[in-house]
Amino acid sequence: NAATPFEDSTLESFTQNNTTLIGGSTWQKGEEILAEIMHQNPKLKMIIAPHDIKEENIKRVADLFKPFGAFRYSKAKNQPPESRVCIIDNIGLLSRLYRYGDMAYIGGAFGKGIHNSLEAAAYGLPLFFGPHHHTFIEPALMLKEGFATEIRNASDLQKALDPMLNDKAHLKNQQKQAREFVQTNAGSVDKIMLSLKTLLPTQ
Repeated sequence: NAATPFEDSTLESFTQNNTTLIGGSTWQKGEEILAEIMHQNPKLKMIIAPHDIKEENIKRVADLFKPFGAFRYSKAKNQPPESRVCIIDNIGLLSRLYRYGDMAYIGGAFGKGIHNSLEAAAYGLPLFFGPHHHTFIEPALMLKEGFATEIRNASDLQKALDPMLNDKAHLKNQQKQAREFVQTNAGSVDKIMLSLKTLLPTQ
């Protein structure tokens, strides 16, 4: 996905020349933390892609972010000029919209388990996620590499964000680490197939 060309004029215009945090597959606990962060960082923009896009849930998310001029992606033509939050209310866009962000919060890890973290890392985004991420090996490796942060509340997230928002060099270094992590660990299918060839009988 990261290597495939993709353009979206709505997201391009919304994020241009702004520091943007992507909320990927978010649930209520994470959304409440992100909303608190918006209050503390008036120059930050967000793209929120809720896990549940049913109308009732999208309305709840829109109400939560209403103080920041939130608009639905499907109704982008009606977005307020001062809007700082775009809510993705369709399916299939998340894996491609990470290219418009500078960092990402990955949802699910305040519940049963984290959602796909590699999708965002492939675009070179530093990551934040909750404490329930141990069902997958990648988050632990990302934490070890230093470009991911486990958070439990808005204070944790703000502490992790501060150096990225105040020091562009630090943010660029975190993004570089994320890209290198994915590139270094790429090609697993080829490695597995090569190993299988040594086990299969030759004709």
